[in-house]
Amino acid sequence: MLLFSLGHVFVSTGQSFTNYKTASNKVLKQYQKGKALQKVGSLAEAEKSFLQALRADDQFIDAYIRLGDIQVDRKNYKEALTYYSSALALNPDYSDRILYVTGMLEYELEHYDLALEKIQHYIDNGTDKGRISNAEKSLANLKFAQNAIKNPVPFQPKRLSSLINTTVYEYLPSFTADGQSLVFTRRGKGIKGQEDFFLAEKIDNEWQQAMPIYGINTPDNEGAQTMSADGKTLIFTGCNRREGFGSCDLYISYKKEDSWTTPVNLGRAVNSQFWDSHPSLSANGDILIFASNRSGGLGKSDLYICYRDLEGTWSSPENMGPMINTSDLDQFPFFHADSRTLYFVSKGHLGMGGFDIFRSKLLGDGAWSTPINMGYPINTKADESTLIVSHDGVKGYFASNRFNVSLSTTDIYEFELYPEARPEPVTYVKATVIDAETEEKLPNASIELFDAGTGKILYTKQTDEQGGFLISLASGRSYGLNVEKRAYLFHSENFDLQEQRSLENPFELIIPLQPITRELYINPEIKAEPVILRNVFFATGSADLLPVSLTELERLFKLLLDNPSMKIRIEGHTDNVGTPEDNETLSQARAIAVLEYLVNKGILEERLAAVGYGERKPIASNDAADGRQSNRRTAFMIIQ
Repeated sequence: MLLFSLGHVFVSTGQSFTNYKTASNKVLKQYQKGKALQKVGSLAEAEKSFLQALRADDQFIDAYIRLGDIQVDRKNYKEALTYYSSALALNPDYSDRILYVTGMLEYELEHYDLALEKIQHYIDNGTDKGRISNAEKSLANLKFAQNAIKNPVPFQPKRLSSLINTTVYEYLPSFTADGQSLVFTRRGKGIKGQEDFFLAEKIDNEWQQAMPIYGINTPDNEGAQTMSADGKTLIFTGCNRREGFGSCDLYISYKKEDSWTTPVNLGRAVNSQFWDSHPSLSANGDILIFASNRSGGLGKSDLYICYRDLEGTWSSPENMGPMINTSDLDQFPFFHADSRTLYFVSKGHLGMGGFDIFRSKLLGDGAWSTPINMGYPINTKADESTLIVSHDGVKGYFASNRFNVSLSTTDIYEFELYPEARPEPVTYVKATVIDAETEEKLPNASIELFDAGTGKILYTKQTDEQGGFLISLASGRSYGLNVEKRAYLFHSENFDLQEQRSLENPFELIIPLQPITRELYINPEIKAEPVILRNVFFATGSADLLPVSLTELERLFKLLLDNPSMKIRIEGHTDNVGTPEDNETLSQARAIAVLEYLVNKGILEERLAAVGYGERKPIASNDAADGRQSNRRTAFMIIQ
């Protein structure tokens, strides 16, 4: 018997049924009317027609299926299951599609045991190859979700201040290296609400009122941004603009003193005729990762990477490959300041079912590690948005409405990231370049920072208007630093960042550059200090130059090339370990090795001298290891 309850239809189980081929004309008339209404989107009227058909024939299986489809369109998944179950009760083999859909709906409703049973049943009995493939993927996600829920990761999100979050949408946060500036996107209510950037500053550990960023915000939409560690560069997504190449392009703006430059399209070298969005800029500003649905990708949207050279030109984007990208959607990258850890969002990797957040590590050979799901309840059955991780790796930031669904808008939250999901420890270097004589701060000095172990260049930039720069570096390593500016002698540093420095207490450097003046040559009263070549290294107990020294030696060569009348004396020094005679011999051999390198590069030998002082001119105490290391050095003096 047909039972009506609150507008829903229920039937008793049985094998007798009718369909569109066997039903009466009266029933078919209502059914055809409902199909036509459903096709044009008149779901309420279509629903009435299908119910009318069932009143005339409660065994009419096609009407139950159509009513289930209408409820799916309305996202009323429980009601949809009721109708589909009625159809299956009449004949479980009638529709291959309904077997598949009911399993997916149970999954959507997080009825995992029922979903597992029904999806497996479809895999075993279904006929559509595409649906079977999707079912197999869903089954793997389902099993992952069951295990993840049984083994949750620590997660206690906290909503940021009401000075940042409002009654509209706030999302996509990004921070400067010192953690004191937060840029995010705010969108007004409605699907077509205006998107603009807002900036909040932290004073005395409290966020201040977020303010719009004038100079970047326009009547068009601005969103999906990334900011460099020093807060001087902003890359963002602009869509449907006259100068654009595709539906959405990437734009760049620079902070000059207290204002931002007019944004400029990154050009065809980076942007395509398709959708390019979700940029993430490395801490050093030389690597850009973003999402795109351009042709030639591996899936519906992929992650791409490009590199900026010393002249500031971006390379052509490279697809990040099948370890990161899938046949589905891969988006929202965040490349942490450790320059190794990538967080991103994907629908294609094994997860809870929707968009999940994953992390991957850049390995020593340049490959990426297998992405790891961030776990439940960071990831849920719902679609997750991008995850931003603080420079110290302790806190995660994301936007969501799942903690206050009544508002329907998104807010920005923070939480403590569990240790296994954290990036490498990062320390902070803040430096100021000054004139050695006047102590005036020097803007536009060229900075080159490299790994002291491998010689690999990690960072190239120029100092800002105040002669400064701020960079984030992985701790536990040694680094070399070269600084140069026209009309000045170059300066090198070598420092060990084994100690992790906080945002509030960075590793600070004052770098004096000696001006090259005529007085330096002709005035004997000027006693210029030797320039220490801190990044010239030799094999232990030998005068064999190590490959990592070449970067520094090239700078010395360039200095001599740019100043053809300059003559220098190369000085070798040692600590007091060993006999004075052996130390003097070793220091002389090392000074000669540098001289020979320059001669082989084309510098006339008469412009060069080499002297080994052994242990005779220490600049630190030989009683401690650090002092002895400082005394083992190569330097040069300008001579006439």
